[in-house]
Amino acid sequence: MKRCHLAVIIAFAITLMTAGIVGATTSEYTLNDLYSLALKQAESIKIVEENAEIAAASKGKAIAGLLPSVSLFYSENRFDEAKYAVTGAVVQPESSRAQGLRVDYRFSLGGREIIAYRMASAQEQKVRLDIRDAKEAYLLAVGAGFYNLLKAKKAEDIANTNLHRLGAYMQAAQSRLKVGEVTRTVLLRAQSEYSGAEADQVKAKNAVDNVRHSLARMVNIQSDFDIIEQEIAAPVEINDISYYRDLALNNRDDLKALLMAARIADSAVTHTRVAHLPYISLSGIVQKNEQNPQTASFLDETKYTTVSINIPLFEGGLRYQETAEAIAKRKQAQLAHEKLREEITTEVSSVYNDLLSIKSALKYQSAQKDFAESNYEAVTKQFQYGLASSLDVIDANTLLLGAQRSLLETEYSFLSTILKMKRTTGTLLKGINASEEGTISN
Repeated sequence: MKRCHLAVIIAFAITLMTAGIVGATTSEYTLNDLYSLALKQAESIKIVEENAEIAAASKGKAIAGLLPSVSLFYSENRFDEAKYAVTGAVVQPESSRAQGLRVDYRFSLGGREIIAYRMASAQEQKVRLDIRDAKEAYLLAVGAGFYNLLKAKKAEDIANTNLHRLGAYMQAAQSRLKVGEVTRTVLLRAQSEYSGAEADQVKAKNAVDNVRHSLARMVNIQSDFDIIEQEIAAPVEINDISYYRDLALNNRDDLKALLMAARIADSAVTHTRVAHLPYISLSGIVQKNEQNPQTASFLDETKYTTVSINIPLFEGGLRYQETAEAIAKRKQAQLAHEKLREEITTEVSSVYNDLLSIKSALKYQSAQKDFAESNYEAVTKQFQYGLASSLDVIDANTLLLGAQRSLLETEYSFLSTILKMKRTTGTLLKGINASEEGTISN
């Protein structure tokens, strides 16, 4: 019986351990996975998307300004007593009631309500463009975080490899010290270098954790995740700068939004100017009446319409100042649009030059790393046979470590710059479903 209970307990423990291992499986994401999660879950994106609701509500209010208002009314009057004329006719009833339906419509002869509706519709389109631009900017940050995490992991691998190399060098120094081929200072120098490599390894691991937490916060996911490694693609062919400049000027949502803002500001000038024109007010009323006692002129039902016109003559110069303000804002919006066009052109040139320089550097730094690896292998073998000093080994390792780190920095700078070019040309959001292979021609 005890054996049976023991077997049950062991089986239950194994089940719990298995469940824990399955539950602890780390989620893995590609760059496109993180893009999709950011667009769905990031608070910053959700906050910006609420502007669409606000713009839709503003458009709804503009539509309401085009429609008549309908209202019900009810009134009741009670007097101290009924009053009669000498002839006996009722002059004042003891009580009276009135209830009915009223329809009112007010419009400007300059079509101010229609202009307001067009402005609200244009503002809704502008908000959509602003949201797309905000999403692109956020995706750029997510992509940069993704590549920073990849780079940090590669840097940790480099630190681990460096620690392994220096460990082998320290063991070689110990072996040569035992047979009297080197002095103790060689071993102490090797131990010092090894300790420094251990510190670098800890820093590299902490850097990975910090970048991972930052990316998790950006995408709004748990920090116990991992990313799928992305191979560094060979440098692609880069088109002429005019291609990217035209692409940016035709696709940038922030530029389109500023152009829309300039058009809205132009409509605002017209909207302000027509405020000088007369307003027409129309009213239609259907009213039911009750009196007790009834007067001689009492009507139990009344139907009538009212037409009125309001012509602004003098308001202390208010309309003139409002028009001047609208004109200044229109000029401001036009200047902002032209300024952004120039900034985009400059930004494209800057990113384009970065791509060219990084592409050239990649080839040379890759060759430098290969030479440094061959040099280190040759020097370590020479050290083992007493043909090279400890300083030669340390210099060779330092050269190799620097070459590896420089190549790593350049490789991921290339990927980040490609991402930045997509953002600069306004094509990042459009291509989030395409595979990220380093191409910048789409």
